[in-house]
Amino acid sequence: TGSGSLSHSLIRTIRPHGHLYTFDFHEQRVKLASEEFARHGIKDYVTSAHRDVCLEGFGDDLKHKADAVFLDLPHPWLVVEHAVNALKESGGKLCSFSPCIEQVQQTCMKLEAAGFVDVRTQECLQKELMIHYKYCSVLNLDDEILKK
Repeated sequence: TGSGSLSHSLIRTIRPHGHLYTFDFHEQRVKLASEEFARHGIKDYVTSAHRDVCLEGFGDDLKHKADAVFLDLPHPWLVVEHAVNALKESGGKLCSFSPCIEQVQQTCMKLEAAGFVDVRTQECLQKELMIHYKYCSVLNLDDEILKK
């Protein structure tokens, strides 16, 4: 769940026919995100729950029901087997956001061991932009019109 930013984006993509299940081990984050989803009128498209998915998985209610699983965790490889149980038996997608190559390596090894095929890694580079402001005087168009 985290800040709820990714959840908002996913909900915009899957509604009106899909439903997002989001989990966070931090109970306060779940509460705040749930309140925000309600304020933004999207609560019908999301279920937020307090849960440590590393230890507890995604729950029996989601067994073989998910089209995709998105992980943003320090140890995503610990959740791969739980993700397999959540994904539809016909298959699905798993996306893991990992800033460190060691996380990527361990997760890829676990994905391959769990039978995932077409495992890909992408790096998203960040470019810093320096913004400079230059203030210009406002052109007085009234004076220009009067001259004509």
